[in-house]
Amino acid sequence: MKYCFRIIQLTFCLFSLFLEAQNSNEHHVRDNDMTSVEITNILSNDFIGKVGGSATGLLKRVSGVSFEAGNLVSFRGLSPRYTSITVDGLATPISEQKVKAFALGLIPSSAFQELDIFKSGSYVNYGEWGGATLNIETTANVNENFTNLSVNVGYQHNITFQQMVRNEDYGDFFGDYFGFGSNNRDLANDIASAAEIQNMTRSEREAEGAKLPNRWGIETVNAAPSFDIGFAFGRKLFENDDKKLSTINSLHYENATTGAHYQRARYSNYERAEGEGTAVTSSELRNYMTDGAWSTKTSLMLNSAWFFQLNDDNHFNLDISYTNQGDNQAMSRYFISPLSDKELYYTQFGLVQKTMFLTRLLGNHEFGKDTDIEWSLGFQDFNRREPDLRRAAAQRNLGTEDPYFLVIPEGSKADQGARFRSDLKDYTVSGRLDLNHDFIDDVFEIKIGFLAEVYNRTFGARLLTNVKDDFTSPELRFVPFNQLGTVFSSENFGPEGYFLNDGTTSFDTYNAQNALVASYLGFDNSWIDGKLKTSIGFRYENFRQDLATGGLDINTNIDSYLPYFNMAYRVSEKATVKANFSKSVNRPAFRELSPFQFFDFDFRANIQGNPDLQTATLSHLDISFLYAFGNNEYFSLTPFYKKIKNPIEMIYVIQADNPAFSFDNTQSAEIGGVEVEFAKFLSNNSNLVFSRLLFTGNLTYTNSVIDLGEDSNEFSTSRPLQGQVPLMANAGLTYGLKNDKGQFTVDFAYKGSALYSVGDGQETFPWYTNERGFLNAGGALNISEKMRLTFTALNLLNTELNIIEDANIDGDLSAEVDKIVQYGLTYQSYRVGVNYRF
Repeated sequence: MKYCFRIIQLTFCLFSLFLEAQNSNEHHVRDNDMTSVEITNILSNDFIGKVGGSATGLLKRVSGVSFEAGNLVSFRGLSPRYTSITVDGLATPISEQKVKAFALGLIPSSAFQELDIFKSGSYVNYGEWGGATLNIETTANVNENFTNLSVNVGYQHNITFQQMVRNEDYGDFFGDYFGFGSNNRDLANDIASAAEIQNMTRSEREAEGAKLPNRWGIETVNAAPSFDIGFAFGRKLFENDDKKLSTINSLHYENATTGAHYQRARYSNYERAEGEGTAVTSSELRNYMTDGAWSTKTSLMLNSAWFFQLNDDNHFNLDISYTNQGDNQAMSRYFISPLSDKELYYTQFGLVQKTMFLTRLLGNHEFGKDTDIEWSLGFQDFNRREPDLRRAAAQRNLGTEDPYFLVIPEGSKADQGARFRSDLKDYTVSGRLDLNHDFIDDVFEIKIGFLAEVYNRTFGARLLTNVKDDFTSPELRFVPFNQLGTVFSSENFGPEGYFLNDGTTSFDTYNAQNALVASYLGFDNSWIDGKLKTSIGFRYENFRQDLATGGLDINTNIDSYLPYFNMAYRVSEKATVKANFSKSVNRPAFRELSPFQFFDFDFRANIQGNPDLQTATLSHLDISFLYAFGNNEYFSLTPFYKKIKNPIEMIYVIQADNPAFSFDNTQSAEIGGVEVEFAKFLSNNSNLVFSRLLFTGNLTYTNSVIDLGEDSNEFSTSRPLQGQVPLMANAGLTYGLKNDKGQFTVDFAYKGSALYSVGDGQETFPWYTNERGFLNAGGALNISEKMRLTFTALNLLNTELNIIEDANIDGDLSAEVDKIVQYGLTYQSYRVGVNYRF
């Protein structure tokens, strides 16, 4: 196995990830995991304050955690769709286009004061989860005034200071530098509706095309270094007797240019050993692509939180966060098609803007020593816009030195002379009430709770193509690629020029709503002088989902009955045993249900929803053994088992024009696994240098098996669950300087191969991601009590991200017939920063 991981696995199988610099030896993340009945990792306010960093960076310290696309978090090897993320107990929106997930990077790091990761079920939490529930807690309870200023600069090898492609009008608007710009660039501002254009004559569509501003220019520039600046302050404004008022406010700005290079291929003419229904023995190259992808992402984050204590029994907290991210993306592609004897050059460029406003109002009230009530109200508004995504193609005969000529289509195309626009708007109103009553102090407690949530979405997309016909003049039919910036100017639309084709369908717009009503009843008990704790409860959820698109109405109304049982037995002061059983659900997202087709330029495939998707139900069983050595040293072993009925998977299917990724249920899946965590200083003798060396690590192993059912058309009889990573392991060594002057960390992380998408083995084939190893380093040096310098170096091995087609359907990717469909490099990245505390 690559990176000699077999040796590491056999020799060191008990290691824990330790990324990014810290300024103390406070390494562990199990603040009160020994006493809670759930299997949890808790990153407390004290830990976050000492370590610092983003939610993504902090979570990398937790076992069983991995990330996709930068900041989509998954637990225990499951797809990010099985992670539930809440803020103060209320759900976050779905922020992504291709996967049901929320990007943690949308929440400013100053907004969270505690991160709770529940790897086993709790009747208090939402009933929808699979790998874990991650709850971000906000509070502005400040006991000491502070002011922080931080500045960081980043460099990416082979990208920073190198040539990159971007849209020519970047920076034309002042708002571009703060992530805004979608309103100024929205192509729908300038033209008639889709229905109106589709009923127009050619001359009328010529006039509509001339209205569109010409934003087709692209330029080559050198990529600038990334940088970010953050400012935060906390103040205890008032404290008198038992009254208190305090606040935390922050501003964060980032401008990051990143890039990657990819090679992609597609195959055809699959030959089988003995005809239809047998294994594939060979295939031929259909096309080959070499891509450069660049992103200039600008983020502006504001957060204001307020804590008010009326008296010892009544507390209130208000947290308001605003995030705006503008991501100017560009891709250039060299495309070879041996079947058509053509070589082509493609380009795609445009802005993606995400805006989120999130607010939480919380209250805590104690009535005597036995009863307390907690409540929270939430509102969030999320908007994802692509105002004008442009795609162009140029071609020439393969093997010639002829100039590239633009491909001007004669009908609607998604990747040739096309402009795409989409607008997604979500808003959610939610609230919950939790009542706890202690009948016998620290012995018997009853918990009752209620939750209501309404989640509304509107989505609309447009696909416009500049087209030609027989009346178009020759000089506009055969245009050199270097004229891309001028060819679609308004004067070139007319009787002998271009006109506009609107390929928008009735399925490109939908309106949808989720309504969730939930309640729970639970009992927490303490036995044997507090050594044994049990928590048993029941959660009921009524979920209604309505989606209307293109004359299609999807209406579901599902009742879920979810039992929970948790226990923890304190064997000794240092050892605890836990056992948990729970049930949960995993529901289809709007995007997975809607038959709207989005063209994925990366793989030249459509992404399309499936209106027939069903809700998945999950059963979980966990057993955990925890032992604390002391001095922040511990060991844990957690076997777990999950059974999923109707799991939702991403599948790869063949269509008439382009292949497509879609979503489907399989009959059931079973997942068995074990997590191991370990942290140990190399010596307990404080006089030795080894007492400052912390050796940490974790390993998560899972085995998943799908029951395809009798109606399956897949070639194989069994396979893993789509997205399930079978093996993740991390090892780290951290050296802390004397007197907390700083520390340095080196770590290695491994992520095994996983099924990327499902293929039936007949017309399509399963794709797997490759196994990967990452070597990272980081450090911090305290120059003074107020100033700290930090640095990180990530992906030092320049690990590639490959996707491999398993053409013979055996799960072993080493056969000659199994070929790489994507080879990608993101290169090493480095970051240095300074933090000053006033």
